[in-house]
Amino acid sequence: MPRAFSTITGLGSPVQFYPLKLRGIYKSVTASLAVVGIGAGIVILFVGGLQTYWSYYYHGPSVVMKNLTLPLILGVLLLIFGALAVWAAYSRWIISVVIFEKGLACRDRKGMHAWPWEEISSIRTQLTQSPLGALGGRTRHVYILTKTDGDRIILDDSIDRVEDLAENLRSIILPAIFRKYTASFYQGISLQFGPIIIDKDRGTKIEDRWYSWRQIREASIQSGAAIFIIQDEGKPARRIKIPVAQIPDVDVCISLINQMLTPEAVLEG
Repeated sequence: MPRAFSTITGLGSPVQFYPLKLRGIYKSVTASLAVVGIGAGIVILFVGGLQTYWSYYYHGPSVVMKNLTLPLILGVLLLIFGALAVWAAYSRWIISVVIFEKGLACRDRKGMHAWPWEEISSIRTQLTQSPLGALGGRTRHVYILTKTDGDRIILDDSIDRVEDLAENLRSIILPAIFRKYTASFYQGISLQFGPIIIDKDRGTKIEDRWYSWRQIREASIQSGAAIFIIQDEGKPARRIKIPVAQIPDVDVCISLINQMLTPEAVLEG
């Protein structure tokens, strides 16, 4: 573990260290620089070359530098703009993350940040499948942690073993979040999870429509989406699918709904 994390106090002993993937840095920076370089090169070669050719053709070599000036300026400006964009992205990268006994610490280009577990109010998952899909495409993982004051940390595939990191965070954070939501839920308080609202007495609101607990046959998480099986009286069952990226604390949401789908709870409803 890097020495920088030794300055963290109040979080107990370090448990697990997750560094930044060096391959991710290389690919991201190289790709950005390549795009910038190609863009600037196209401007310089195409505009400058075209103008220079016709000027030389009609007026001779005396006007060559005059016609190259504007393309060169544009090319340099593009390079500067691209370099600033690369640096802006680079400065926002999370360099490394450490799980401590009592919280999470991450280091980015601006310094060190320490988050006690009790200050983390939600964790949201975003899974994006590449266009190749099942034919060998890769899934992009993004996990968004939100504090009680609204501050956020975004963890993605640039972190080594980010899925393992997210699973460890869930196992630590979700029980406390679940206890908080459960207490409110059974006190009769409506709870909102993005586009979903659950209420002990009314049922669940999905896609701007309320469904009683009797109408909801199943709630689960499958392939990056929350799946709800709804059956209205006298009609065949239908399926509603909502991406988990839209539902904060989706595990808590689905768990609370399933608690109400037990035969005893349904009969009470």
